[in-house]
Amino acid sequence: MSGFQDMVARDARQVFCNPDEFAEPRHVLYDGATYDGADHQGIPVVLTQAREKDREQYKRDDFAGGLFQVNATLHCALADLGGEQPEKGGKIGLSEDGDFYYTYYIVTSSVQMGMVILELEALDE
Repeated sequence: MSGFQDMVARDARQVFCNPDEFAEPRHVLYDGATYDGADHQGIPVVLTQAREKDREQYKRDDFAGGLFQVNATLHCALADLGGEQPEKGGKIGLSEDGDFYYTYYIVTSSVQMGMVILELEALDE
């Protein structure tokens, strides 16, 4: 990486992924592994939450009412996921309160300067 990219990656880790600034610790479940950090309190993630909108009904005989589509964006350090970039189309679980995990589908996945950026989608009641 160039000097500028190194500075941006360092700032992303020290500021953006800092629980005292923007991030919050969450346990992440992906591909059968749990990522919870060295202290097991969670890895720092920034979850730009969740826009809810009415779910599109794809079939004429789809009568499941009361469901909403939730979109969110997740940012975290690639190193906190063991260097593994989650794949588009996969599922990822994020801890909410205690032992509850909210499951999202990965719509897009990219890595930029050591940061994972995932666009997520879920259905909610």
